[in-house]
Amino acid sequence: MLQTTQTTIRGIRIMTEQLRPMRSFSLMPKLLKIVGPALAPLVTGEISVEQDIEVLFPVLVSALERLDADDAEQLLGRILESTVVVREGNKYELTNEDQINAAFTGDLKAMLEATWFVLKANYESFFDADLLKTAAVSQEAEKASLSS
Repeated sequence: MLQTTQTTIRGIRIMTEQLRPMRSFSLMPKLLKIVGPALAPLVTGEISVEQDIEVLFPVLVSALERLDADDAEQLLGRILESTVVVREGNKYELTNEDQINAAFTGDLKAMLEATWFVLKANYESFFDADLLKTAAVSQEAEKASLSS
């Protein structure tokens, strides 16, 4: 059974249902490619998945540098597709760009914090897994071989 998790971020109620396992799995290659190298501080224990967005901001910036605008929008849409936001009494099902825009207009930080919350809800058990460490080591080796 898919678990629903909720929180309040900056006065905005966020409810997300876990992505179906195959949907979640299909996102993993893209997430690993984009954020894998940026997750090195998580792998080494320098930062924790439980820390807030301010601490994780350098990780986020590093990950976003790997995306063009179209890829970023598409990935964000897929991450948030099973999320509902209630803001100022209005309910937004984040299944498309218009709903995401309406839910977070004027508060990009809340959108980033909500995205981090949804990623944790779907992948938190993975963040500590050996697979993450293996992916980070593999990407570092690939980067080293390309620069030599």
